[in-house]
Amino acid sequence: MSPMPDTRRWIEELSYEIAVWTASGHIEEVLACAGNLQVAAAAYQSALLAFPGRHVTLRQGAHVIRERKP
Repeated sequence: MSPMPDTRRWIEELSYEIAVWTASGHIEEVLACAGNLQVAAAAYQSALLAFPGRHVTLRQGAHVIRERKP
């Protein structure tokens, strides 16, 4: 039986996060995580289309890279 991969390291490399927020300022859903800014930006653009009029962010940790507020 092969050993389980260390998924913690893999997940930590996905430093960009795209999220939809509630009106009260809490994350409702994390839509995507990416390890590459170009991939994250593409996911962010898709999220804007999928969630019109909603608060959507592209962040790296606490740093907000892009944001659309309703």
